[in-house]
Amino acid sequence: MERSVAGWAAAGAVIYVLAGIVSLLAVALVERVLPADAQPQAGAISLSIRNGLHQVAWGGLAAAVSMPLGRRLVAGLRFGPTGWLVLGVGLTLAGISMFLVNELDRSRNGMFDPDHIGIAWFAAPAVIAIALASWATLATPSRDARILAGTTVLAVSALAFALLPSVAGAADGIRPDSIPLAGAFLADVGFAVLATVLVVRQVVAQATS
Repeated sequence: MERSVAGWAAAGAVIYVLAGIVSLLAVALVERVLPADAQPQAGAISLSIRNGLHQVAWGGLAAAVSMPLGRRLVAGLRFGPTGWLVLGVGLTLAGISMFLVNELDRSRNGMFDPDHIGIAWFAAPAVIAIALASWATLATPSRDARILAGTTVLAVSALAFALLPSVAGAADGIRPDSIPLAGAFLADVGFAVLATVLVVRQVVAQATS
């Protein structure tokens, strides 16, 4: 069982990366069939919306591929309401965070450029990873859930790393135009804490049962 769970975790990491690429290509393909005046444009809010929706598509695709694979590798998986709620909330927060990161840069510089944002750009992908890892952990029925719990901890660590410069900047004061993004990042941190608590409870409950 432990090897099966470890295999699913390893496969999940690969799926996470590939889903990010494939979903981006899928979004670009959808854009091509839209009327010219409806396509996302650099310097417009439409690009921020597109990039936010991409986060949701990314996580959704990764979950859709991971679930049937997990059922083949790990016996007794149960994707319950709590896990789906955690996944849904996480992907929503990731989309909102990416949208607001884009919009803040657009409002200050006229158009979004990841180079302007620095590693804070990785906050939304980290939230996706937290959502997927905790969703998978909550579905795992045995003590081997601790392997997947470890991936959740890694994802939470990635979020902390991505937000560290923003925390240092907030110590000097938050500009009014940064308040929405600061609120989103705070929600991301709250989500990470909640996901960690749920995962730890899952591991402890399974270990004592």
